Amino acid sequence: MRMFNSDSEAETEEFDITELALALGEMSAPDDNSLDSLAGRFDEARLRLALRQLAEGVNRLHEIGKIHRDIKPSNVLVTDEGRVVILDFGLVEDIEPELQQTLLAGTPDYMSPEQGAQTGISKASDWYSVGVMLYQALTGRLPFKGRFFEVMMRKQTRDPIQPIEIIRDVPRDLNELCMKLLCRDPAERPAGHEVLRALGARTTEALSASFLATTKESQFIGRARQLVALHEAFATAREGKTMAVYIHGNSGMGKSTLVRTFLDQLKREAPHVLALQGRCYERESVPYKALDGVVDSLSKHLASLHLGRTETLMPRNSMALARVFPVMLQVDAIFNARSTRPETLDPFTLRRQAFGALRELLTRVASRQPLVIYIDDLQWADADSIFLLEDLLRPPDSPPLLLVGSFRTEDLESTPFLKQLLHPIDVGTCREIFVGPLAANEARELTRSLFAVTGISGEPFIESIVREAGGSPFLIEQLTQYGMMSERAATAGISLSTMLDERIRQLPPGSRQVLDTLAAARRPVNQDVVLSAAAVHGDSLKLLNALRAAQFVRSGGTGYGVELYHDRIAETLVGSLAPDERKQIHRRLAQAIEARGLDDPEALYEDYLGAGEKDRAALHAQAAARKAASALAFDRAALYYRRAIELMPEAANLVDLKIGLGEALASAGRPSEAAREFLDAARMSASGRALELQQRAGAQLLTGGHIEEGLEVFRVVLETAGFKLAKGPKLALLSLILRRLWIRLRGLEFTEREAGSIPEADLFRIDICWSVAAGLGMVDLIRGADFQSRHLLLALRAGEIYRVARAMAFEAAQSAARGGATEDRTRQIMERTEALALRAAHPHAIGLAIWARGFSAYLVGHWKQAAELFERAVEVLRDQCTGVTWELTIAYRFLLHALMWLGEMAEVSRRVPQLLSAALEQGNLLAATDLRTRMNAIWLAADDPDRARDEVIAALRTWPRAGFHLQHYTSIFALTQIELYTGDTEVAWRHVEGQLKPLEKSMLLRVQSVRIEATHLRARLALASAAWSDRERRLRLAEKLAQRLADERMAWSDPLAALVRAGVAYSRGNRREAAEMASLAIEKCEVVDMMLYAAAARRRLGEIIGGERGAELIDMSEDWMRRQQIKNPAAFANMLAPGFSETVSEPRAVATGRCHSRVCIFVACL
Repeated sequence: MRMFNSDSEAETEEFDITELALALGEMSAPDDNSLDSLAGRFDEARLRLALRQLAEGVNRLHEIGKIHRDIKPSNVLVTDEGRVVILDFGLVEDIEPELQQTLLAGTPDYMSPEQGAQTGISKASDWYSVGVMLYQALTGRLPFKGRFFEVMMRKQTRDPIQPIEIIRDVPRDLNELCMKLLCRDPAERPAGHEVLRALGARTTEALSASFLATTKESQFIGRARQLVALHEAFATAREGKTMAVYIHGNSGMGKSTLVRTFLDQLKREAPHVLALQGRCYERESVPYKALDGVVDSLSKHLASLHLGRTETLMPRNSMALARVFPVMLQVDAIFNARSTRPETLDPFTLRRQAFGALRELLTRVASRQPLVIYIDDLQWADADSIFLLEDLLRPPDSPPLLLVGSFRTEDLESTPFLKQLLHPIDVGTCREIFVGPLAANEARELTRSLFAVTGISGEPFIESIVREAGGSPFLIEQLTQYGMMSERAATAGISLSTMLDERIRQLPPGSRQVLDTLAAARRPVNQDVVLSAAAVHGDSLKLLNALRAAQFVRSGGTGYGVELYHDRIAETLVGSLAPDERKQIHRRLAQAIEARGLDDPEALYEDYLGAGEKDRAALHAQAAARKAASALAFDRAALYYRRAIELMPEAANLVDLKIGLGEALASAGRPSEAAREFLDAARMSASGRALELQQRAGAQLLTGGHIEEGLEVFRVVLETAGFKLAKGPKLALLSLILRRLWIRLRGLEFTEREAGSIPEADLFRIDICWSVAAGLGMVDLIRGADFQSRHLLLALRAGEIYRVARAMAFEAAQSAARGGATEDRTRQIMERTEALALRAAHPHAIGLAIWARGFSAYLVGHWKQAAELFERAVEVLRDQCTGVTWELTIAYRFLLHALMWLGEMAEVSRRVPQLLSAALEQGNLLAATDLRTRMNAIWLAADDPDRARDEVIAALRTWPRAGFHLQHYTSIFALTQIELYTGDTEVAWRHVEGQLKPLEKSMLLRVQSVRIEATHLRARLALASAAWSDRERRLRLAEKLAQRLADERMAWSDPLAALVRAGVAYSRGNRREAAEMASLAIEKCEVVDMMLYAAAARRRLGEIIGGERGAELIDMSEDWMRRQQIKNPAAFANMLAPGFSETVSEPRAVATGRCHSRVCIFVACL
C-alpha cells in the first residue's frame, strides 16, 4: 500500500499532538486545570489547512475501496511546508462484508464505538478517529479518559463534552463538525464529501494523491490481456477445479500490481471470495517460506470466525499442521485440541500428516467460499515449499481453488523448481502469464498520463524516462514523480542513480545507513536489528516512518521486519557500496542478531559469510540445517549441510556433517545424492562404521535404480559379510533352488528374541540381505529372490520379530509370483505376516504386510482389491515411515497398473505426470523408468505416440544395458504397444521375436503375470502383423498363444484368450465364431473388472455384427473410452484387440526431423 502524502520528497517529521504538528500552535492549560481560561492561542488557518489535507487523504483511501482502521496522531506526518502524510497501513483492509466479523484492531483512544464492540466497521469508523484527533487539537485533551474498557463503554453510552464548552473561542463550524464526527451511530456521521465540503476543500486530492490514483489506473496500459486471463482462470476454479496460474516477468514490470488489481476487482465482483496472500524473501529464515505467509493469513481468517464454524472446518491431524506451522495455534479449535503428551511421530511422518491436514483444511474452506491463494516472489522459495505446493495441487481430490504465483523471469533458468512448476503447462489446470516490459509507445503513454494529472508538461523528460525505466512501470512512476518535483532533474536530466541520491539527501539523518544496511542484507530485517546495525540514534520511529512515506522501505517478513521497497533500489544502492563497507554491515547485523538472542541461524550464516568470517558462518549453517530438518524441510536441511561442508577447513572432521547430509537427502527421496554422501563419510570412517555406511549407500543406489553402481558398492559389503552375488541367472537360480529347499525342510517357525540380545553383526547381515533383495526384487528377479531367501533364513534364525515380519512379507510376495498354483500357500503366509506385523507394532512391517497382500491380489488378477490395498499401503508407508523410497516406488507402480487393468486411464493419466516429475527431480531412476515404460499407455490415451516413444527412449538412455532386467522387458512392451497403436508392426514383430531367447534366459517368465502379459502381447502382435505379411503362419501362432493363455487357468487370462480367438476367427472370415468369442470376452472381462478390455471387445463385437445394434455397441465403447480421456478410441482398440483388418489404418508417418528408427530403438532395449 502506498503512503498518502503531499510531498514525498520533502523532509518529514512525525506528527505529535503535543508538538502541534497539525499546525495547532502553542496551547497549554493552566496548572489548576480550569477549563474556562487558556493561555495562548492556536493557528486556525494552519489547522484548517492540515485538517483539510488529512480529510482529503482519508477520503481518497475510501474511494479506492480501503479502510485504514488505525488513524491516530503517530500515523500522520506533516512536512515542513505543512503537507500531510498518512502512514502505517498495517491494519488497512478492503471495504467488504467479511469485515463485519473482524478481530479487534486499532488504538483504543482513537477507536470508534463499533470497533470496540466488534459490531462491524466501515468508512465511518475512520471518520470517528479523525473526529478524536480534531477534538484533541481543539481542546488539548481526549474526548474520554480511563482504562481501555472504561473508555470503550463510555464511547458507546454517552457523548463527549463539546469542545466549545472547554475552550470558548473554538470556531463554531469546527466544533459542530467535531461533534458530528464523534456521533455514536456510524450512520449519523458525515460522509467524506460532506467533511470536505465543511472544510471548504476541493474534492480532488493533493498532487501526490492524484498522482497515486492516476498511477493505479495507468499501470494497466498494456496489461489488459493478462488481467482477462486471470479472470478466466478464476472462473474455471469456480467450477470446482484446481487452477494454477504462474505470472512471471522481470523485476519492476508490474506483476504484483497486476495481481493486486485482479484481487481488488475480484472482491468487488465476488464479495465473499477469500484471498490468502504470502510472499517469499531472498534470505528469510523461514521453513516452507512460500506457504508461510499464506498459512499466516489462513490462521487469521480462521481466528476471526466463530468457534462453532471453525470446528467444522478442522482437518484430521490438525496438531501436525500446528507443529509445522505454529501460527495455527492462534486458531481456538486447534489450540483447544492440543495434547500434553510428548510427540512420538518421526519427522517424516509428521510432515506428511501436516501436508495432508493443510490440503484437507483448504478443501473444506474452499467448499464454503471461493478461495484464491497468491504467492509473490516465488523465485525466493525453497524446494520444500515447492514440494508442499505440488502436493497441495496434486490430483485426485485437490482443493478447488485458484493459486496465483509470481516470480522474476530472470531467475527461471537458475531455479530448477520454477521449471518444475511450469512443466508441463496444461491449459486445463495450469497457465503461464508473461508480463514483459512496456513497449516504447506504451511507456510514453504511461508517462504522459502521469504528467497530465498535474498539468505539468513532461515532454522534455519523456524520452529519458522511457530510456532509464526500460519498460518498467514502477520506474516510470518513480522517475516521473522525480521529474515533477525536482529542480535538479530540470537541469541535470533524469537517471535512476541521481534520483535516489537526491531523494536520500532529503531524508532524515541516518536514512542512508539504514538503506545501505537493508540493501546489503537483501532480506527483511527485524526493525531493532537494522537500527542497531545502522547505528541509528534518536527518534528511530520517525526515521522509519519517513522512509516508508518516501517509498524506500516497507514492512516485510515476520518479527517487525522491514525491507527495501523494490529490488531495483537494492541493486542500485548495494552497487555503490565498497566491499569493505558491505563486510562491516554484515558483521554489525550478525552482532545485533546475537545481542538480541534471536533464533535466526540462517540470517547469521548469511551475515557472517558476508563479513568474511567463514568459521562462524559454518557453525550457523549447521544450526540452520538442524533447524530445517526439525521443521521437516529436508531439502533445505541438505542445502545448509552442504554450505557448512563447503566452509569447513580442509583438516576438519566432516563425517557427521556428511551423514547428516545423506540422511536429509534420503528423507527428501534423493537416493543417488544420499548415497554419494554416505560413501564420502565411509571413506573418512573406521572400518566398522565404514561398512555400515557403505551398506546404506548401496541400499540407496539399488532402491533408486542405480543398479550397476549399487552392486559395485555391495560387492565389498557382501564379501566382508560372507556373501556372494551370483554372476548370472543360472547360478542365481541354482542358489535360489537350494535355499528354497532348505526353507521347505526347515519350515517358517522361529524363536522370538529381543533385538538387544542378538549380536549386531547378525542383524547387520540380515539387513544387508534385505537391501539387496529389495534393490533387485523388481529388476533382476532371480537374484533378488535368492537374497530374499537368505534374508528369510537369517531372520528366522535370529528371531527378531520386526525383521521376521519384514522377511515374511517378501516371502508372501515371492510365493504369489508363481500365480494360481501357490495361492493357498500364499494366503497362509499372508495371515502369519499380518499377525507378526501387528505384534511387532512397527509401521514399516504393517505397511509391508498390506503391500504384500496387495501384491498377492495383483498377481492373481484381483485388480480392485489390489488397488485398494496398495492405496492403504501407500498411506501407511508415506505417512508413518521414513527411508521408504523403494517401497513407495513399487507400491505406486502396482497401484497404477492395477488401475490401468481396471480401465481407469483418466485416473492414471492424472497421477503419472506428478510422480514422474518428482522422480526425475529426485534422481530416482527406478521410479522414473517404471513410470515411463510401464505406464506408457497414458501418452497413447492422449493420442501422442511420439511423446510415448520419447519417454521410452529417455528411460533407456539412463537404465543400464547389461543383463535383461524387468525394465528391459517393460520397454519392449511399451514400444510394441506404440507400434500396435500406430499400425506399424512389422519392425516390432521381427525384434520381439528376436528377443524371446533373452527373455526366457532372464527367468522373468517364471512369474505367471509376466508370462501371461508377454504371451498376450506376442499374440496381439501376431494378429496385427498378419494383415501385412506371412498371414496364415502368424494366425496359427496367435491361435497357439491363445491356447497358452487359456492353459494358465486364471480368471484374468481367459478373456484375453477369448479376445485373441475373436481376432483369429475374424481374420479367417468366420464372423459367427468371432462374435461368440467377442461376446465371451466381454462377459469374462466384466467378471474380473477389466473394463478397458471390455470396451475394446464391445467395439469389436459391434464391428462384427454391424447394423443398428453394432453401431450402438461401437458408440457405447467410444463413450466409455472418451470418459477415460482416451482421445482416439479406434486406435486404442487396435492396440488392445487387433486382428480386424478393416479397422487397421496405414502406419502413421513419423514426425519430420525426428530419429525414431524402430530398429535402433529395439536394439537399445538390449
